[in-house]
Amino acid sequence: MYCIIKIVLSIILYIISSCVIAQPNDLICNATPITTNGVCVPSTNTGATYNPADPNPFCWLTWPNYDVWFSFVANNDSMEISTDYGGYTLTDTEMAVYSSSDNTCTGTLTEIGCSEDAGATLGNTNPPINNYYSSILVFNGSLVPGNTYFIRIDGNGGTGTFCISAGPIVHVLPTQTPNELIGSTCELATIVHPNNSPCAFDNGNVALGGTAQWTNTVGTDYCGCDNETNQHFSWATFTANSNSTTITNIESVADLDFTVFSGTCSSLTCISCTSRDDGQSFNIPTTIGVQYFVLVTPQSGNTFNIGTDLCITSSANCSPPLNDNCANAIPITAGTIYTTTGYCATADDALCSGSTENNIWYSWTVPGTWTGDANFSTFDQNCVGGVFSPGTQVSIYGAGQICATTSTCVTFANISNDNDYAISWTPIPGATYLINFDGNGGEVCTFSFTIAVEITLPIELLSFEGNCTNNNSVLRWSTASETNNDYFNIERAGNGLNYKIIGTLKGAGNSNQVLNYKWTDDVPLAGNNYYRLKQTDYDGRFEYFEPIAVKAPCDDTPYQLNLLNNPAEDKLVFQLTTADEENINIVVYDVCGKSVIIKQALVSDGNNLYTLNLNSIEKGIYFLKVETKVGFSQKKFVKQYK
Repeated sequence: MYCIIKIVLSIILYIISSCVIAQPNDLICNATPITTNGVCVPSTNTGATYNPADPNPFCWLTWPNYDVWFSFVANNDSMEISTDYGGYTLTDTEMAVYSSSDNTCTGTLTEIGCSEDAGATLGNTNPPINNYYSSILVFNGSLVPGNTYFIRIDGNGGTGTFCISAGPIVHVLPTQTPNELIGSTCELATIVHPNNSPCAFDNGNVALGGTAQWTNTVGTDYCGCDNETNQHFSWATFTANSNSTTITNIESVADLDFTVFSGTCSSLTCISCTSRDDGQSFNIPTTIGVQYFVLVTPQSGNTFNIGTDLCITSSANCSPPLNDNCANAIPITAGTIYTTTGYCATADDALCSGSTENNIWYSWTVPGTWTGDANFSTFDQNCVGGVFSPGTQVSIYGAGQICATTSTCVTFANISNDNDYAISWTPIPGATYLINFDGNGGEVCTFSFTIAVEITLPIELLSFEGNCTNNNSVLRWSTASETNNDYFNIERAGNGLNYKIIGTLKGAGNSNQVLNYKWTDDVPLAGNNYYRLKQTDYDGRFEYFEPIAVKAPCDDTPYQLNLLNNPAEDKLVFQLTTADEENINIVVYDVCGKSVIIKQALVSDGNNLYTLNLNSIEKGIYFLKVETKVGFSQKKFVKQYK
């Protein structure tokens, strides 16, 4: 047993040490390919340099950056990209993901996701840690299977080692898309709360925007004081709580136009347009309960970038929310998304980290059947402090917690910005936990949150291969384990792009032993046939696996690869069965996807025995790929010392 543990530990240490890139993938065209099996690949940004030609990701906070590049081929339209792994020296990462117009590094890039401080670290260390400074991006139905995407990782001003993965969705987080800057559109207007308090962001009645945060222009000439088409701008919105509302220009250096609308963002009705200098106000009649929108632009048709700060007041008092104190915590259930605000809340009890200004309370009783970690996600923060505002902070108190006692903090997030974040812990079934939200520094935000359980991956695929026999494509695959596996769809494409379902095979449901599957395509296409598996579990979740190629028609002799010694020491022996005499390519890859052995060999028809010398590589986990004229097969093996 000791020897087995020693071997496993040696392999783990090898993976961590051998995959640290000596010369970082500093440019996109040197992007490191990663697999889409959800297993993280250790890497580093040490030695990376700042490239001013690279675009600025919308959510990154630190410049210049020390970024490195990765790429992956999507095997599902819904996937997760993550650096949320403990045990590495770089604990604060920033991530951006790009599509390419031609699936290459030289194509036109479009930023499709950005993440900064969204981590949860679900059991990747023992014990698990809450590394909310790491990055997670969840794409729900927005990726194109078969397309290549590029990942950009930065250390938020620092360098060190980290681990990155691409694979099935594990965290329940909102889809994150670029350019969702609060105030940048009518739909993303800053939410303001009119009241009779002095103008201050912690009173919730201001919008501290600033058109300098984005470079786009209005693009439309509304019914304003001048033509807004080419002007910079910001949007704010409020729901009237009195019959008269006052809007004040609190921008200290600029004169502004305020165009006020009723209706909806898709159907705006102009009700006033007023120009006001710094410190000046104007009143508009309003209807209680009606939502209004305010477009703020420079006066006199000016097109330069300026601040767009405003204050909205009314005669109404501020009324604290029902869950303003711990004793009135609102019960919640897992799997439900809640939208709330800390507006008008007052301080009670201490946070696990940070000062308390305007906190609100929730409670969660864990179902008795609960298993695994609880993922607590906060997202869609709309804060009156404007773009990149302080945002919210949250503390979660343990089982048996009594209000006004903070001795049982189990986890918290205090990240000082309004980005999405997620934290996790292992709850006790049947226990009740208290959740304490507070505006960081008194910030007033409207936001959403949810609790979800960690998703267990449905199957662990060991191999997927195919060969041509009697002019049929014979597909074989093996699973190491299965959880709630309902069925497999077998999909085929002649060009490797447009896949169609050609067969279905029932899964085993639940299994913890190796299972083998076989399916035959008796009417393959002439030429190359590309096959892929789509696995679906009982609740409808699914994932795709890497495609393979089989060429038809073929001779009667099957094409098959078998490893004869695994683990291997100084030599790897394998048997290859082919239909013809031909030249084959033999490639060995490490876990980082880097080729470490490349060979060519001439084989005859029938069974061929081949011995591959492994003395040039260190101990660790590798993949053997053998390419013939009718397709390829890949096997995983372990190199160990004698």
